[in-house]
Amino acid sequence: GLLPGPRREAYLIPFNNRKKGVKECQLIIGYLGLLNLCRRSGEIAKIEAHLVYEGDEFSYTLGLTPTMHHAPRSPWRDEPDARIAFTHLTHAYAFAKLLNGETQFVVLTKKQIEGARDRFSKAKDSGPWVDFPCEMASKQALRELANLLPSSDDDRGLAMAKAVTLDKQAEAE
Repeated sequence: GLLPGPRREAYLIPFNNRKKGVKECQLIIGYLGLLNLCRRSGEIAKIEAHLVYEGDEFSYTLGLTPTMHHAPRSPWRDEPDARIAFTHLTHAYAFAKLLNGETQFVVLTKKQIEGARDRFSKAKDSGPWVDFPCEMASKQALRELANLLPSSDDDRGLAMAKAVTLDKQAEAE
């Protein structure tokens, strides 16, 4: 149910299949597509992903009563060149408020984001990780959060789980 094109929900990207010696098209789910799939699951009241830069006020605690506080104060969030802004990134996080009132969140350090990029992306030196690193950092946090969210057994919940799995496979290939 995602649309490739100007809405940036999904992308149809040509890849070289070296085993077969042909070009193949793969569906890559965009950050906005992943957000939309999570929202469509029927379990989520609100979901967001944010970036933390040097100079922001940011803290979180885990445990039985997890908390998070983020006061954006950094001038780097207004940097028009995403590649420069990414050099000043410290964390990415995503949170979801569920319909039952519970809140889930995931916080990733820049080192964790770069580790996931280096381990799982064949296109870490080109494409979106180079051109849109901040959006990819947000997407990585959202993808990690999606693994923790409840998904119903109906088509909406299964679509979200399948999309996250396919997106990870496509990026790894």
